[in-house]
Amino acid sequence: MPALPCDTHDPAGPDGVIDAVVDRLGRLDHLVNLIAAPPRPGRLTELDPLALRGALDRHLVMPLAWTRSACRRRLAEHGGSVVNVVTDAVRDASQAAATAALTELTEWLSAELEPRVAVRTVVPSPSTSAAAYRTALTDAVPRLLARPGGEAAHRVHGPVLVLTAPPERPSHAA
Repeated sequence: MPALPCDTHDPAGPDGVIDAVVDRLGRLDHLVNLIAAPPRPGRLTELDPLALRGALDRHLVMPLAWTRSACRRRLAEHGGSVVNVVTDAVRDASQAAATAALTELTEWLSAELEPRVAVRTVVPSPSTSAAAYRTALTDAVPRLLARPGGEAAHRVHGPVLVLTAPPERPSHAA
């Protein structure tokens, strides 16, 4: 599987990566946005509103940027799927607010793009343990990427682009 370097936080980055995938593989059928949700301690009412920008960027702006690029280059014309996966349990108010925004974005994109492009989001329940959620993802994501109908409905067809950001490190890390 080829690796394509890019800054997953740069809104201009998706176009080049999507173009490279289509140029190298000839097509792009699926986009998976893996969205990390690092904990931010504190209550939402005590949070500096500017601190929400990072969470909204991860949960809303970048998934939209990647979906937009994939649809412009390939998915809108040829069909496929987009799955946004919140990779960690949502355990604080700022994450919950950003995840709610992602859920709403998914509904709008689904209304715009279906039936050619299926758009889904996977978010853990607050009552689900992190281990149980990760286990469930291994089954859920391939099913969401599968094209409906026929015996092979459970199989993923075509190239899948999985996006993940490097883990966030504290500023004092070496």
